[in-house]
Amino acid sequence: PQPAARKPPTDVQAFNKAVQMPDSVEKTAALEGFITKYPDSKLQESALEKLMQTYGHLKDIPNTVATANRVLIVNPNNIRALASLTYTLRYLADNGIGAEQNRRIADQYAQRGLRALSLARKPEGMSESLWNQWKSETVAVFTGGSTAPSAASR
Repeated sequence: PQPAARKPPTDVQAFNKAVQMPDSVEKTAALEGFITKYPDSKLQESALEKLMQTYGHLKDIPNTVATANRVLIVNPNNIRALASLTYTLRYLADNGIGAEQNRRIADQYAQRGLRALSLARKPEGMSESLWNQWKSETVAVFTGGSTAPSAASR
């Protein structure tokens, strides 16, 4: 007899279901639910990243910033969170919202991001050209030469 196909662990199923939600508002609720229900999941950082990106798509700046900070609690060198904070805080500063403070904090995140990026390795399965594109765009965010990382960073 053939062994029965193993189902993915419950947390993997819940994560996949959450990230595949087409509606961004529903996706945020599903990801928040996942993060609460599976606090020790190996997918916690990925779920927080997806949540941060979804809040960004919704242009929900307070929740984008709060979630990026939650990502940094899990991984202080998370390049996507550092880029998101750098970009968002510079955007706020450029629009006169807490200009001096937000620019100073954004610059601190940018320096951390550049350090983390210098130590980063290409993810398995990512093409060299896509990796180089993502790194270039992310460096531009950290150095102030870009408005936002592209979809390649997601």
